[in-house]
Amino acid sequence: MNILRTARTICTTPPGCHNGCGIIALIDNGRVMEIRGDPSNPFNGGSLCPRGAALPETVYHPDRQLYPLIKTRAGWRKTSWEEALGMAGDAFLEAKEKHGASSVIFCKGTGRDIGPWLSRLAYGFGSPEYYALGPGSGSACLMPRMSITNAVFGGFMVADCSQYFPQRYNDPRWCLPECILVWGSNPVDSNPDGFLGQWIVQCLKLGSRMIVVDPRETWMARRADVHLSINPGTDAALAMAFLHVLFEEGLVKTRFTEKWVSGADEVREQVKSFSPERASAECGVPTEDIFSAALLYGQSEPAALHWGVSVDMSPSALGTAHALTSLVVLSGNLDVPGGNVIVTDPFGISRRGVDGDLAEGLQKKKTGIDEYPMIGSGFPYALADVLLDEIERGRSIECAWYQGTGLTANGFAEPKRVGKLLSRTGLSVMVDLFMSPAAHELADIFLPVCTCLERQGIRNWWYQLAAFDRVIEPLGESRSDMEVVLSFGRIVAEEHFPWSEVTGWFDNILQPSGYTWSELCRKGWLMPGTEYSKHLSRGRFNTPTGKIELQPGLMEESGLLPAPWYVPPPTSKIRKDYPLRLTAGARSPLYFHGEHRNVLHLKELEPFPTVEIHPDDLPSPAIRSGDWVLLESPWGSCKRVAVSSPLIKKGVISAAHGWNGPGLNVNDLLTSGMQGRGGLGYPFRCLPCRVTGPVDAPEEYGNIPESGSADTEIIKDVSTIWCTGCRACAVACMIHTRIHGLVVRLKDGEWTPGFTSACLGCSEPPCVAVCHTGSLVRIENV
Repeated sequence: MNILRTARTICTTPPGCHNGCGIIALIDNGRVMEIRGDPSNPFNGGSLCPRGAALPETVYHPDRQLYPLIKTRAGWRKTSWEEALGMAGDAFLEAKEKHGASSVIFCKGTGRDIGPWLSRLAYGFGSPEYYALGPGSGSACLMPRMSITNAVFGGFMVADCSQYFPQRYNDPRWCLPECILVWGSNPVDSNPDGFLGQWIVQCLKLGSRMIVVDPRETWMARRADVHLSINPGTDAALAMAFLHVLFEEGLVKTRFTEKWVSGADEVREQVKSFSPERASAECGVPTEDIFSAALLYGQSEPAALHWGVSVDMSPSALGTAHALTSLVVLSGNLDVPGGNVIVTDPFGISRRGVDGDLAEGLQKKKTGIDEYPMIGSGFPYALADVLLDEIERGRSIECAWYQGTGLTANGFAEPKRVGKLLSRTGLSVMVDLFMSPAAHELADIFLPVCTCLERQGIRNWWYQLAAFDRVIEPLGESRSDMEVVLSFGRIVAEEHFPWSEVTGWFDNILQPSGYTWSELCRKGWLMPGTEYSKHLSRGRFNTPTGKIELQPGLMEESGLLPAPWYVPPPTSKIRKDYPLRLTAGARSPLYFHGEHRNVLHLKELEPFPTVEIHPDDLPSPAIRSGDWVLLESPWGSCKRVAVSSPLIKKGVISAAHGWNGPGLNVNDLLTSGMQGRGGLGYPFRCLPCRVTGPVDAPEEYGNIPESGSADTEIIKDVSTIWCTGCRACAVACMIHTRIHGLVVRLKDGEWTPGFTSACLGCSEPPCVAVCHTGSLVRIENV
């Protein structure tokens, strides 16, 4: 391959991803041939996930939509941007004039960096109906945790793994966590919310100890000092037992608590009865393991909590989030080096981009806030569950704007109901890369967007501010998400979109940083650092009283005090007919929710929707790994390929999510109306279930070819404890060489890279370059 030039940029969205890794694009005659991580960017340090490595396949995928489309009775018709935007603009403005701005909804998916742009469109238009549909049911992704932390101390918190500092682990201001508590997350697979799991791996290499709470024996669980294999949905009971031990063993940081915390006595009273013995009965975890884990966390200085969406995906979501927040606060680990840092927006530039002048007043009008006041804490979105109920009762939605959202595949329980209700809306616009099933079902107008390689942009997250230019010209007539919003905003809310080009909008947003977009492009990225113990310099926390409020007024207004509390998952009354507990949505490093499943070299590695089952829970000897089975709950069913594994807790099954197709959507197993207390949280990960089969494979899965690496001779294994099985190395090898020179296999529960007889022994191996844990660094004689 004759590479004519390279270009540094940021790997962000679309397609979906929460992160913004520095990358180098290798370009030949205007075509991107290969993507490598940028070693000069301290965010990812040159590593890359398999989705990033496969990005050229997404860019040039034959199914990408590259031209605006309008749906007619005869099918989709190609059109111009002027006609598509004009048709949408006329409908939106007419709806606003006749029915008010609230008759129009604006919806985004998870991961896509369109929050700063779409929020301005919604609020500039005058509508409070701004939704995040990832997922929609119970807003059960980050929002329960964020609403609690915002109510308690006026912000959000993340584990401090030095990610704010360019020097990273060598920065003298940072302190290595003595213990990291990983709760309801597998960050080496999911890299959630701008947080790379490799940062925890590096802390382990430096000497951190680890506790993992997960019903599966994940890569991290196998390396934990204590693994608590919890019954799904019982997280609140376990977290309250941790607090019980903290109080009983005198591990509460008394001086800090007395000066800066209110409501600790109520917390102590609430957890008094949640001994490790009681939690053991609820959670299915040995009493002594609960006690030793709580003691390890409480005695470590500092200790960090990394929490994931499993906290949000139960009826006790708010109770669990409150208990874990209280644990961090009372153990003295809030906003200290190596503990949990209160996040700050880099250089004062809001990550969500919500313009205060536009949002003021509208937030009080958003759907669901009267019934569920907690949705007014920490995030801007209206509540989709209430919207759907109101549509069912006759509320008319005149127009809808959907940007980068999988909707029925990823976001909602009872997806058929959701599709039926949203199809009642008036004119609907879908903005995306591909014509998804949701677009086919709901959209009247389809607007095609660029990938990150084809657009100008800024990437703004807690730990990094970056700007980037396009490295290739946009394919077809696709436009960036920002250009689409700007173009439409100039039609429906002109006074709020004064810029002629998106770069002018970028300059406006970047003003607090002191950089223009072009200046920051030349620099590439900025890492802002962070101030620890911010309450000391400010003399207060960001709450009405200036203290951390463990019994905040908003929770009282919402009927949620005293807190924390525990609500059992929906299993106890129907265990006889549905003896298993289903946890759905375990992340794969190959896919982002419903995206990337059409990318050849990713689908080749994980071609089927699977369900992980303990061998003792297989319903009959006739069922083996690789057979199609039927998952059934009291409310629905779906098909899956069984994977027999001793790494899943007995009595628990784990099913992948994000799969489309008739009978394949795991969300069909849920019904509506199951949101948790306060309207937040949903039992995506703690459903009663049973498995039957074997059953016939869906027609479209009858003849999927297996990986071309299956029969390739492996001549050298790389034995390492640090391989997490992300398989970025295998994808990078295939993209670079077009052959399977390296494969990664799961052997006895451990991932093992193996070099095959086809390996070319590259002088600059792409497999080594992308590895995020350094597993392949010391390769000899390959």
